Amino acid sequence: MVLVLDRDSTVFGEQVSERLDWARLASYVASEAYKRGVSTPFAFARATGMAPKTARKLYKGVPVRQDTLNAVQAWFDWPPGTVAAILRGDPIEPLPVPSQSAPPVIALRDIEERALWDTLLTIALTPEERYEKLIEFRDRRGPMSTGTDM
Repeated sequence: MVLVLDRDSTVFGEQVSERLDWARLASYVASEAYKRGVSTPFAFARATGMAPKTARKLYKGVPVRQDTLNAVQAWFDWPPGTVAAILRGDPIEPLPVPSQSAPPVIALRDIEERALWDTLLTIALTPEERYEKLIEFRDRRGPMSTGTDM
């Protein structure tokens, strides 16, 4: 869906009178965030410091404010003009590859791990640091019981 901003709207200081493709931006944001280990709008909000409601709008392709666009471009470390080009539908150069690889996808084994993970999500940690803390927890706790050794 392509949405139109008011005639008085600006994107990165440029007067905008054309149609902007917010769904295209949503697609880029979701796929690039996923490459960095951020898989949901809520996780994106936590990682960037934006409000969860704003992150949901962004992921749904709903227009957001200029400061949000600035934050997105800065968080992804995209070159200047990338967000504006995506919104206009212009071809863009390949986006920078994240400097760190995404952490492995991890399956939480039980309610204790889920509780730990939920707590770790409230602390300002990178995805890699969260993963390391979970591995430390598993190492301290020892092997999981399969339920057959009783």
